[in-house]
Amino acid sequence: MKTEMPAYYTHRSNHCETAIRKLTRSINRYALFRLLTIIAGFIGIYQALAVRSVMLTFAAFILIVILFAWLVQKHSRLYTEREYFQNLKLVNGNELENYLHGSNMYSDGAPWSDDKHPYSSHLDIFGPGSLFHLLNR
Repeated sequence: MKTEMPAYYTHRSNHCETAIRKLTRSINRYALFRLLTIIAGFIGIYQALAVRSVMLTFAAFILIVILFAWLVQKHSRLYTEREYFQNLKLVNGNELENYLHGSNMYSDGAPWSDDKHPYSSHLDIFGPGSLFHLLNR
């Protein structure tokens, strides 16, 4: 079991890294699509104005707005998903570091330590390796 834990967290961290790279490519692709949509929209609206068709201009404008809004929504969802995998990778890395070296990225509560309290220092409630530090993880 002891040799399985580091491999498990390493595998999960690598999976997160793969997902982050894939999502970053998709985010960049959708950003490019948004730029191309705006450029094509301006060209389409200009052409519709050149023809002097109000309905065609209005239809082109509505189509561009709807397409752009959909692309923004999709881009936002991908960005949120990438943040999720970045945070998950961070948590898996923390668990691996905690298992291998006993370190923890979360606060140990040292600012709340009160040496004057009769039980605080004796029970190791706050500080490195304390109850707060373990529960905060």
